[in-house]
Amino acid sequence: ERWKDGAAAKAIREEKWDVVVLQERGRVLACMASAEGRQQPDCRASQRAHKQFADLAKSRGARVLVYGTWSSDPAWQQSLDRGQALVARSSGAETVELGEMLRAQEKRQPSTPMFSDGTHASLEGAVMIAARLYRGIVGTAPAAHDLELDFALLPANASIKPELPIEKQPQLAGAGKSVRVPADSIAGLLAVANAAP
Repeated sequence: ERWKDGAAAKAIREEKWDVVVLQERGRVLACMASAEGRQQPDCRASQRAHKQFADLAKSRGARVLVYGTWSSDPAWQQSLDRGQALVARSSGAETVELGEMLRAQEKRQPSTPMFSDGTHASLEGAVMIAARLYRGIVGTAPAAHDLELDFALLPANASIKPELPIEKQPQLAGAGKSVRVPADSIAGLLAVANAAP
């Protein structure tokens, strides 16, 4: 869908990008784990779109990362990881693996869930994801600093209208106050994320 609508490809052609990050839709890439799954139309379209985006980005001098997605189910996670690795290999992209890191951390510290609703990342999960993505883009691990969140933290089912400006959507405006997350509460999460392969 994103390849067909043309907006992202147009942005890649017209702007200068150092890195282009591709994220698959709704765990579709788990289909790549089996020969039968790879023949499904959605699977073939997703694989083709990843390749087209990667080829375009590389032709413009950008590195390409495939942002790994996750599942709370271990078997599904293995299928996702295999699918992402196959797509990355066939498109010449690098992978940023996240699923196993999040699942392992949730197992180590069940009192700090990595998923807010079983699917979407909690604040702690998002910090770890951001750290891994930062390392993938920049090449070095991030250091812990105080984090100031001056935007609304929305639930996964928030009603966002992409066609309207942020200013016209009160749920995106926040409460007019920021939340400060101290560096020492982030440091442990970053250490785990930085140690992840």
